[in-house]
Amino acid sequence: MPWLHLIFDAWEDHRQMREREAAERQAAALAAEEQAAVERAERAALAAVELEFQSEDPDDDGRPIKEEKETAQGQEVDRAGRRISDRRIT
Repeated sequence: MPWLHLIFDAWEDHRQMREREAAERQAAALAAEEQAAVERAERAALAAVELEFQSEDPDDDGRPIKEEKETAQGQEVDRAGRRISDRRIT
């Protein structure tokens, strides 16, 4: 019965193909998890560097710095352009 051997061979091929596809899916899922972990680590490192950079400014005490700059209306502004006072300087 040669046709029976063909059926068993086809079944074995199908089973091996399913195992191969499952292994490929698992490898792809693992690669995606690793990529996500790398991206999380990069974001954490970037945040740490940014925090360190912000803390390195010895003159920064959290308050706006007054400069000798006035707007057209005579208002003092800090470096970011925020109004410090409304009094006109004459």
